[in-house]
Amino acid sequence: RHLFVKQLISDVTLLIKLNIMDYSLLIGIHDLNKGNAAKLRDTTLAMFDPQTTDIHQLNRLTRAHTIRKKVVHTDPVALDALPQGTLPPLPESMFQELRHSMFYREDGGILSTDKDDCPAQLIYYLGVIDILTPYNALKRAEHVVKSVVHDGSQISAVNPRKYGLRFLNFMIRSLDGCEDVLPLLEEFERTTFQDICRQHRPF
Repeated sequence: RHLFVKQLISDVTLLIKLNIMDYSLLIGIHDLNKGNAAKLRDTTLAMFDPQTTDIHQLNRLTRAHTIRKKVVHTDPVALDALPQGTLPPLPESMFQELRHSMFYREDGGILSTDKDDCPAQLIYYLGVIDILTPYNALKRAEHVVKSVVHDGSQISAVNPRKYGLRFLNFMIRSLDGCEDVLPLLEEFERTTFQDICRQHRPF
């Protein structure tokens, strides 16, 4: 729980610095018994790679725009149109560099445990998704318009600092036993945007 919350806060801090909002946490659950019996990994999974390793020298806004174009050009939806059994295979070493992280060491996920803390039959995959929406002039205008008829604190188009704080509040307070990680959330709440920019250097 502590490691998860620390990682989530670190991810959100980076997204705030990059002026990103409107993201979500995706949770995938793989049943080892059912999934392995049906050979789902070998027959239905494919690697989506928009090739974004060449954009590190771009500034923040240009980088986000370039990533969006690369994702569209790669067309992940096209993977669904390929006949079953013809998908490009998953690279065997795709998680080797992350094998020492508890978040990836079980085939790229986290192995569940039962009430006695013994290994169970589910693997959880967690990831922050939809991370390409910048808080630009259009989103600022959307915030103003929607605030007229809705509670401004509840709409999705809010500045990245407010969005990140609301996201973390919801995620952390949803955890069982969250009381022991609330100090981490409270510390983040005291962090200003200027503090975030000073703590995280650009790429």
